Amino acid sequence: MVDMHDRRPVVLQPEDAWRWMDQETPVEEAAYIAQSRSLSTEVTW
Repeated sequence: MVDMHDRRPVVLQPEDAWRWMDQETPVEEAAYIAQSRSLSTEVTW
């Protein structure tokens, strides 16, 4: 990713993405998913 601003994409496994986007998911749980279950966006060649 190119550093253009302080926002970064959240890359999640499909099951975590569905839970994260679910409007019934509590904000605290969505934050936990984004912070602890997100995948690296770093590319290794």
